[in-house]
Amino acid sequence: MKRFSDTRYSELFSHPYFVRGLITHFVDEQFIADLDFSDMELCKNTFVTEAYARRESDVIWRIRFRSRDMYLFLLIEFPTGSR
Repeated sequence: MKRFSDTRYSELFSHPYFVRGLITHFVDEQFIADLDFSDMELCKNTFVTEAYARRESDVIWRIRFRSRDMYLFLLIEFPTGSR
């Protein structure tokens, strides 16, 4: 079950501006320079499996990488419990 904080972060990262910032500021890898953020597409995140079970991911983006499609799955989960 998604909690309020998970839902808010999912909503935040459903906007290309914030996803680009997340990737470019927190991923220190050379391949980031080859991502085409201008053509990002938010993808459907609800699926039905072969066994007809409903599954949902947090946020999925299609991003072009060296002229090919790459899919970025942002799975947002915060630990439960009190501090």
